[in-house]
Amino acid sequence: MEFEVKLLIDDKHWETISSLIQPDAKETKREIWFFETPDKNLKQHEVLLRVRVNRKKDEAETTAKWRKFVSPYPEVLEEWQKIKDFKAEIDATGKGDQTQQVPAWSITRKGMKESTFDIVKNDPRKIDRLFNEYQMLLVCSAWPGLPADRLQCFGPVDSIRFNLDNGLFIERWSIGNSSVIEISHRGEDCHSALERIEAWLAAVDISGEGLPGGKTVWALDRLIKTG
Repeated sequence: MEFEVKLLIDDKHWETISSLIQPDAKETKREIWFFETPDKNLKQHEVLLRVRVNRKKDEAETTAKWRKFVSPYPEVLEEWQKIKDFKAEIDATGKGDQTQQVPAWSITRKGMKESTFDIVKNDPRKIDRLFNEYQMLLVCSAWPGLPADRLQCFGPVDSIRFNLDNGLFIERWSIGNSSVIEISHRGEDCHSALERIEAWLAAVDISGEGLPGGKTVWALDRLIKTG
């Protein structure tokens, strides 16, 4: 199973980190939105309904994710793997002895119009226009009591993401005047992926830095508190 290792960095290092990004690195700007309840019930049950909107391309994509409490039965995973755009991986956040490894299953749906998202954003009762039956089944498998009638749309988070030629990804999330940076790498081994991130940061003396948790928790805490 593939690992995605993520390290959250304080935005005070953005000037230094951005100076390491190659001028020709692939850059993607998107808005990030979440469907949640005002008391963050989905997060409490380790499930996520996220939308990424690319206004420049008039596109939107949705991701439904179930983290941590995925089924332990191989036969269940085999059935899910037959579904288009299903992914099983290990999300690893933190660093060193503080690294937390959590299994995660997700389904991403691409190729929708941003106008479809804008309709559902204003009327979450139409959420099935964004998330297909398999995405909702995944979420309801994690939490059969999903209160669909209480869902609200929280956002936006302004995201800018860079694909570096060494396999690292740099993503900066901003909400108002507050920002955070995530550095990530995918690989077959958690330890080696984390080593690549730390070595890259050590070159500019940021090796001792790292924030707890992940950017989704960072964003939801701010969006729901102020939204």
